[in-house]
Amino acid sequence: MNKVIEKLLSVQELDVEIIEVKRKLAGGPARLKDDEDRLERHRESLAVAARTAKEALRVAERKNGEVDAVDEKINGLGAKMNTARTNKEYEAFKTEIAGHKADREILEEEALQQWAVGEEREAEAALEEKKVKAIEVELAAAREEWQREAVVLESKLGELDEVRRARLNGLPPMWLMSYERLLKSQGTPVLAPVVDQYCQGCQMSLSIHDVTRAWKGAEVVKCRHCNRILYAETL
Repeated sequence: MNKVIEKLLSVQELDVEIIEVKRKLAGGPARLKDDEDRLERHRESLAVAARTAKEALRVAERKNGEVDAVDEKINGLGAKMNTARTNKEYEAFKTEIAGHKADREILEEEALQQWAVGEEREAEAALEEKKVKAIEVELAAAREEWQREAVVLESKLGELDEVRRARLNGLPPMWLMSYERLLKSQGTPVLAPVVDQYCQGCQMSLSIHDVTRAWKGAEVVKCRHCNRILYAETL
């Protein structure tokens, strides 16, 4: 194997590690974003439950006020009924009172329903509030952990980049340009060995002409199928 291929393989080995470090650096914020989205969903649920509870309890209070107003009417009519001068007048008051009592039952039932809704939503809000606080604690810890991890990864990336620059030193421009272009366009591995006239990058058969050229190592030879740079130790 010629020296150029050996150097490119050593660069490729580094690039695999560099890509993995960059993947981890990109993945950290994405993980935090998932937790932030989860927190936001629970905050929204908390706000909805709290608002619904408040609205239901307000309606229940209003219904109770209406019940009190009906009670006043019933009491007033009862006093008038007791002073009725004729049986007809008495029966009229009695009928009107019965109607108000029926209205009162409906209002009481509606008030009770709204109280039940309000209490249920308050319980939901309390549960969501606990979840929000727990996620906030988890997220704060995750952010601190990620900050520490990111510092280590950034340092590691800097070290790898420095080693990579040293390994690139002295590579022929033709080879370096081809390698860097392929790395950018299709990632690693950029180089693929030839074994028994097959490209080990895509397992496709190669012409003997390309195998011979790859073995000589005097020029950049690419697989006609996967476009990787070919190299061969033996024919």
